[in-house]
Amino acid sequence: MKKILLILGLMFLITGCGDKVIEEPGDDLLDKIYAGYTDEIVLGRTVIDSENVEYYLGTSDIEFEEAVASEPMMTSIAHSVVLLKVKDGANKQDIMTKIKNNVNPNKWICVGVDPSNVRVHENGNLILLVMTDEKPDLLVDNFMKLK
Repeated sequence: MKKILLILGLMFLITGCGDKVIEEPGDDLLDKIYAGYTDEIVLGRTVIDSENVEYYLGTSDIEFEEAVASEPMMTSIAHSVVLLKVKDGANKQDIMTKIKNNVNPNKWICVGVDPSNVRVHENGNLILLVMTDEKPDLLVDNFMKLK
């Protein structure tokens, strides 16, 4: 019985509650954003699509080419980093305003992020959403250094 529960728990952990989890953990940009971030949490990476975009960004009224989210797996820590690649010529200020106005810093059960620690920034054709009470400035600074 214990083995069955362990297997079911591992399956749940790997699938990330049904989201499409990126199988290769080496997403170079996210790794650079997390450089020097030493918080002891296990982060999963999930591809954002039309089915889960509202959960991560608070609205489905955003056009993007690609997006990935990084959130803790199986924990009660309020932490989310979302990286969006938008089309050339996209109105990034409009997209950032939509995210900032709609994202829910209390989307997790029983935990939330202080609204002052919700950050939305752009760098080239990338937009970063950070929601964490643990070193949000470090994550934003690392993002702004990307070339």
